Amino acid sequence: MSSTSQMMGTTPLASPRGVVSSPSGGVRTSDFRPCGLKSVFVPSSLPYDSTTSNVPSRVVAMAGDGGIGERLDNSPLISSCMDVVDDKQAMDISPKLPERDFAGTTYVPVYVMLPLGVINMKCELVDPDGLLQQLRILKSINVDGVTVDCWWGIVEAHAPQEYEWTGYKRLFQIVRELKLKLQVVMSFHECGGNVGDDVCIPLPHWVAEIGRNNPEIFFTDREGRRNSECLTWGIDKERVLRGRTAAEVYFDYMRSFRVEFDEFFRMESFLKLKLD
Repeated sequence: MSSTSQMMGTTPLASPRGVVSSPSGGVRTSDFRPCGLKSVFVPSSLPYDSTTSNVPSRVVAMAGDGGIGERLDNSPLISSCMDVVDDKQAMDISPKLPERDFAGTTYVPVYVMLPLGVINMKCELVDPDGLLQQLRILKSINVDGVTVDCWWGIVEAHAPQEYEWTGYKRLFQIVRELKLKLQVVMSFHECGGNVGDDVCIPLPHWVAEIGRNNPEIFFTDREGRRNSECLTWGIDKERVLRGRTAAEVYFDYMRSFRVEFDEFFRMESFLKLKLD
């Protein structure tokens, strides 16, 4: 008889769930005597298979009648699968994954977007007390700062070059007092109109009036369908907005912002601007 045949004839083979089988095919019930936790080694391959000898093995735990709850609570293993064999529980346990160490990685600042309706159409801060409470919570969990849209349709709503910044100034003061940082998005499009939107901020009224008489100021596709959510790039250099080009309108708006909030720009790393 070859050594391989001898090995197969004398070595008990482990079943997939950790039940040890005898050469005759029966189950040795002596392995299921009551115990708190019993480990059975399950090789990753048969002894005569050398091609997969480097594959990690699994550990299958056999649980008896007593002590299993306490042992599991203190176990460093995090995942398992339970089976029942002859009134005993067989637990297939996967090894605990190593924790990742992020020490030394580049710091990524975290900014939280404020609600779209934090400033109303009159450029007033909505619920200052509630906002202050929410910002304090963000500060307590070490958030770096907040992001807010600065809506063209609110600030320059009624007439060209008539800007209202009152609500935004109050908001910026609160953020500064809490020593949070601020990102401001210059939003030159309308807000709302989509499914689930609960805030509606249109383009400035005087711009919408121009659009009713001259819809070419909006994006238009080949079928003639227009998107009135924002102005087309085609008028960036066309004086169709009460004597100004679109680029000049945007520039004047941002220049007014820069002048109005000069004190905040003087604070190092407090205020950043984005265009939308």
